Amino acid sequence: MDTPDSSPAVGREQDFAAQCARILATPPGDGVFREEHVLPTGERVTHGVPFAIGLASLHFAGRYRVRFGPVPAWVEPLHPYHRRLLCELALTTGVALPEQPPPS
Repeated sequence: MDTPDSSPAVGREQDFAAQCARILATPPGDGVFREEHVLPTGERVTHGVPFAIGLASLHFAGRYRVRFGPVPAWVEPLHPYHRRLLCELALTTGVALPEQPPPS
């Protein structure tokens, strides 16, 4: 009998969160194009982005929106490399990204 913490669904959610955390821990690299975001705190974040990563990020975010709806707010200011990998993970596994970032 499954307990609340050992059910297959909980295990999949924990595994998915662990995969998201691993993606976020990966250094994104840099590029000649710049993308700027203003965080809710007012802090500005600027990402250096290679052209191909920027296009791939837009592609996978668009496919994510078609399948699951808007990308969660915490994903938007991330480096495009991380956004691409997170959206691709969600599309591959069929699991929408959580509304809150995974614990790091």
